[in-house]
Amino acid sequence: MFDKVNPLRKTSIRTEPGPAIRVHSFSSRPRKGRTVIYEAHELSDAPAFAVKFFDKRHRQSPNRFNLLLKYDEKTPFVVADAPSIIRTGIQVMLNLLAKNPYLSFGFMGAALPGEDQANTKRFRIYQQIMYRHFSNNDFEHLMKAEKSLYLLINRDYATDSQKMADVLAAFKKSFPDDFPDF
Repeated sequence: MFDKVNPLRKTSIRTEPGPAIRVHSFSSRPRKGRTVIYEAHELSDAPAFAVKFFDKRHRQSPNRFNLLLKYDEKTPFVVADAPSIIRTGIQVMLNLLAKNPYLSFGFMGAALPGEDQANTKRFRIYQQIMYRHFSNNDFEHLMKAEKSLYLLINRDYATDSQKMADVLAAFKKSFPDDFPDF
């Protein structure tokens, strides 16, 4: 079900004020007239990325990560698009990992409008999918359901407790409100 990858194009690498060194942007068109933007926020203190995606039409919204990919009559997203959109996000991670085999990743299952942040629907879906695509032998899967937070810690990099602590500290420093202590 989560096998189809939409064509993906790297659109930019930019620096922005804030916690990331650089933001790597990618775009994909799961359906004509629709564009999904994927952002991989490169952290400064460890080889790690925070990965996010949103409908391009929501790019100016402060809630762009919480909003669903909208349906309208002219160019609809349908429920069948969701697996390919999520799988394309995984492909972004795999592409980055191919360039640096020591990368770790983190993301949140953003709450839908009106949904509590704990154990969101998106988090529960991502949790199932990540175990299928990222081996427990290669990545330690750390989760905080109360924040719908998911971390994939690369075991090839985090070979000792200090490196593991460095990765966790990098996420905490970069996103202090989103990444609680583990």
